[in-house]
Amino acid sequence: MSKLSVPEAASRLGVSPARVRQRIADGSLVAEKVGGRWLVDLSVVQSKPRRGRPAKSSVVWDAIRLADVALWEGGPLEQFFPQALSQAFSSGPEGFSGQERHGPDLILPNGAHLEIKSSRSSRKRALQRLLDAAEAAQAPSSAEDCFDALLEFMSHRAERHIYRVSEPDFQPLSEDPRLIPSGVSHPKSGLQDPRIVEGYVAAGDLEGLLQDHWLDPVGVDQKPNVVLHVAPGRPSDVSPLMLAADLAEDGGPREIRRAHELLAEALT
Repeated sequence: MSKLSVPEAASRLGVSPARVRQRIADGSLVAEKVGGRWLVDLSVVQSKPRRGRPAKSSVVWDAIRLADVALWEGGPLEQFFPQALSQAFSSGPEGFSGQERHGPDLILPNGAHLEIKSSRSSRKRALQRLLDAAEAAQAPSSAEDCFDALLEFMSHRAERHIYRVSEPDFQPLSEDPRLIPSGVSHPKSGLQDPRIVEGYVAAGDLEGLLQDHWLDPVGVDQKPNVVLHVAPGRPSDVSPLMLAADLAEDGGPREIRRAHELLAEALT
């Protein structure tokens, strides 16, 4: 794929040239300077630059699952969310008597459920991130740094791929059972965009999805209309934390603001 100028990349992404330069500066867009101007490579889509040791996807999915259990059970049991969260991370879903929810499972293409494992030390670090964000959620106006740290951790859950799909294949793709709608395709996002198909897909299903629906790399004068979050398995559900992470990875100010709102709503 050809590299684009800053204005061309801005037009493709639907953002301002200033936002493209900002993303070049923070490392979330790959670019090189040639003859005094930036050339952007949109075939490589990155999240915000990683700080410190990257988290394993299994650790992130374990945290997502346990946080979802705490969100679900904390209300019916009338527990303060941090208390429910600590209980979930300490004893797992089985620590709640009569629980109805186990958090999102990851389903492989053959229908088997992927076993999600995390060490005690990794769980402890993940729990602290969530507790910090839950505490910050009590004052959302000053919670930006804690929310961004949690979203950065969450960015390791999946790889973000962008494509173009033609009009005849748009609806069949959106209805494909291998794709779990999320991001701007999810009704709870508050930012639904009927022009875009966004969702989760198992890594083992990606190639078949690309071939069956004729998904193409984004061309020079095109904007992506397909966003795929490629995970180790297909999630059985989309939790509030996942939805917030999906929106934050778009990188636009409106999407980041909504991601913070979703975190504040979920963690209080």
